[in-house]
Amino acid sequence: MKRPADAHDELASLIERELVAAARRIAEAIVSEYLGTNGAQPSPMSGARSLGPKLLLDASEAAELLGVHRSTIREMWTASELRFIRIGRGRKVTRTELERFIAEREARPRTHRVQALH
Repeated sequence: MKRPADAHDELASLIERELVAAARRIAEAIVSEYLGTNGAQPSPMSGARSLGPKLLLDASEAAELLGVHRSTIREMWTASELRFIRIGRGRKVTRTELERFIAEREARPRTHRVQALH
């Protein structure tokens, strides 16, 4: 029969192993998110180095993050719903601006549209 101290030590050891495993999974998820959804890294032979997530996104990249079509992003730029930075002839949006846009929409009270039947 196990002594209470042995059972306590065994339980403490099990909890420690589970915590370490959970921390490892969380760290891997953070690294995966940091590198991008596919986790692809530049080849060490290519000479390219990872600088982390892009600071500026084009319409296609922003659309992918928001789950909309790139034309929707362009329409939001035209309607001044989403701020952009002009670089040359192109337009870019920051991740911070996308987060602001989402937070602003979340803060709005929901309105329901009612269509009259004719």
